[in-house]
Amino acid sequence: MQSNLEEQGVPAYLANENIIAMDWLLSAAVGGVKLQVAAEDVELGKQLIAEFESKRRLRPDPANPTATVRFECENCHEQIAFPDFRRGGVETCPHCRGYVDVPD
Repeated sequence: MQSNLEEQGVPAYLANENIIAMDWLLSAAVGGVKLQVAAEDVELGKQLIAEFESKRRLRPDPANPTATVRFECENCHEQIAFPDFRRGGVETCPHCRGYVDVPD
């Protein structure tokens, strides 16, 4: 989601990302990873996120239910794959447990 906002010209920051990447058990203590934008960008950010979520495919393509998206984890550089319908979302790498943006 961070990259989607930045592509639209809204600078965004992930708070607590590094803390949780180092020790995911701290997620509950710090409230998880938080997507932050400047106060003047909040309304635009909410609008862009709503538009993105409304366009996002939530179900697999019935014509190809086993399609996957494969890419390299930006944290540990291992090859990972997720179902095609997860494109554009945020997932957890099965190798390093870090958060990754699934490419569109």
